Amino acid sequence: MLTGCRVSEAINLKWRDADLEVRWLVLRDTKNGTDRGVPIHRQLVKVLSALPSAATKQGRVFLTDRGNPYKNRNREEGGQCRSAWTSACRRAGIVDLHQHDLCHTFATWGLIAGMSDRVKKEIMGHSSSEMSDRYAHVPLREAIAAIDLIPSRWYEEESQQAWRSRCQPKTKRPWKDPVRLPILAPFGSNQGARRIAPFRSAG
Repeated sequence: MLTGCRVSEAINLKWRDADLEVRWLVLRDTKNGTDRGVPIHRQLVKVLSALPSAATKQGRVFLTDRGNPYKNRNREEGGQCRSAWTSACRRAGIVDLHQHDLCHTFATWGLIAGMSDRVKKEIMGHSSSEMSDRYAHVPLREAIAAIDLIPSRWYEEESQQAWRSRCQPKTKRPWKDPVRLPILAPFGSNQGARRIAPFRSAG
């Protein structure tokens, strides 16, 4: 949504082509058969820096949960990370949203923000020149300034494990759940079992 790039371009991105300091990406061997330089939105710098692969900054930027690169299945639409996309949409409660729709979202946000049509098309790879193809590795101030016209978006971080715990709680046995562990009243007392709060250390 903040780059306008295609899924196949994103999953093939390598750290050697990502410069977070100057906020510039180089997408290699794009759909048009050429390399393309893309500015990095200021909000994406934080997101990319938090990726597991950012610890070493070697190889691919985006990896699967097992730490492996996504497979490019002949550039099939969504084929590279269809399971991850489906899972993310389900966790967010979104239906009928395709990965390529995010390119249209980028174009719409750029139009609303006042980005020039020429720069927007160059960022998205809809148009290019011999000069931009040859010097794709050179950051363009005009493009970086244009991407900054799009305001940052609020988002909430939640791991897949946290989502499962929230939306798919597992049934626990009472004696294994400290929150529901009953305290038995003394023999002969008319006091019933009561719930206790979970233990918290003083520190």
